[in-house]
Amino acid sequence: MATTELKPVYLITGGDRPKIHRALRRLRDRIGEEGVELLSANDAGGDDAVAACNSMGLLGGGRRL
Repeated sequence: MATTELKPVYLITGGDRPKIHRALRRLRDRIGEEGVELLSANDAGGDDAVAACNSMGLLGGGRRL
């Protein structure tokens, strides 16, 4: 399978929980757990998502939201 370049932001939504869990696992396997920030729509609003996108990691590395 060809490895494509990762995008800076992913929105994963829907009612198929097993499919969502597989998608998250695949992303985390490629990125590494230390490069992941998880925001839940139940707890975070749009301002929280924008702030997370605008913040950089300590080393400015490849972070995904």
